[in-house]
Amino acid sequence: MTDEGESLFIKPVLKQELDFYNTIKKETSNENSLLKSNAENRGVLPLNEWIPKYIGSMSKTSNVSKEDLEKMGELANAPMQLNNENKNCISEPQYIVLENLLNGYKTPNVMDIKLGRILYDDSASIDKKNRLIKVSSETTSGSLGFRICGMKLANQGESNYNLFRSSEFCYNNTNTYISVNKTFGRRLKTPVEIRDSLNLFFSNHLMGEAYTTNLLKMFNKRIEALIDTLENTKSKFISSSILLIFESNIDRIKQHGLDDELIDSDYDIISYLEESCDVDQAMEIEGEMIDIEDIKGGISLSKLKLVDFSHAVIGKNTNTGVDSNTIDGLKSLNDVLLQLIKAI
Repeated sequence: MTDEGESLFIKPVLKQELDFYNTIKKETSNENSLLKSNAENRGVLPLNEWIPKYIGSMSKTSNVSKEDLEKMGELANAPMQLNNENKNCISEPQYIVLENLLNGYKTPNVMDIKLGRILYDDSASIDKKNRLIKVSSETTSGSLGFRICGMKLANQGESNYNLFRSSEFCYNNTNTYISVNKTFGRRLKTPVEIRDSLNLFFSNHLMGEAYTTNLLKMFNKRIEALIDTLENTKSKFISSSILLIFESNIDRIKQHGLDDELIDSDYDIISYLEESCDVDQAMEIEGEMIDIEDIKGGISLSKLKLVDFSHAVIGKNTNTGVDSNTIDGLKSLNDVLLQLIKAI
């Protein structure tokens, strides 16, 4: 669900995920990055740089029905109450309000990769634990430490979309997007199949080999930097994912240029425009008139974000250490990217 301007993303949330975001928000506001001592001085990025911007939590008001909340895309027309913190009201469902990571993109490609060999936490029932052990053992979650959960591709009419089976399409519009569900990733068994899938994803544009190379190298740098963050943060992520996002719109890529930032500042740019801009063409910044399209050009071409924290624990006072389960999956994924870079 989104707000009317689509700059926010709103989804139902469990208490543990809300606690996770509130811990990040609290520690960041206290200028505590949650990193080990001196890590930030060594250039290690804090965890809040790798997750969507957290705005707050939302609960329905008395005049909004549960059915209205369940209708995706209609939230903008439903009266809602925005809260800075969770009220822990058991009777009311809670919704978390995050930045919309796709805002500002024209035709983004998105891939969801679930991290870790262990997919359950201590609270899982025996049945759930056994089911997830089976899922891990039968997929690349167990063999590689990560699994492709799904992807959304701007339809370029590529013949290698035949990698997908008809049962794996959850949405297929020949004029716009191809969306592939989790059954695709679950049937992949070998490193070669994973490499072919990632190659298809990063090549799904019409900008040529140079753009593909830039994307692969940038995501390689991001994964290495994220690993550095997690190796210096007390955290535990079970069934969390990373989202890989990149632009495929040729006009926007040409306007932006192939180079991109390691960490995006998209939400800050979009928020600034929403709050300050009352004209369509230009705005004054420090006495200089700046074209709006030039400002929008600062929105990233690609990004990597860590998401899904329903089973995550964070904080210096927790009993967790370094999360090797997640880190090993990221290292394995990075090995595949390096193979693709080498093959170009």
